[in-house]
Amino acid sequence: MDFLPARVGRHYGKLEQWIFEPGVAEGVFKQYIQEGKVKVVYGHAVVGVTKTGGAISSCSAFAVDGSSGFDIYRL
Repeated sequence: MDFLPARVGRHYGKLEQWIFEPGVAEGVFKQYIQEGKVKVVYGHAVVGVTKTGGAISSCSAFAVDGSSGFDIYRL
């Protein structure tokens, strides 16, 4: 993974960029998530985590709008 200002800089055609639009930062963040194959669950708050060996194996979350109760996500 490269340094955020370097990746944002490529968007603007520069080596590094420290001042950028929020949408550009969001796009870079989404690229990092996609490259890392991270599952993102929006609209939920984590209330518990189970670890196996030093890695997270599952987490418990609830919908912040109260619509879907309690969910367990296995990683």
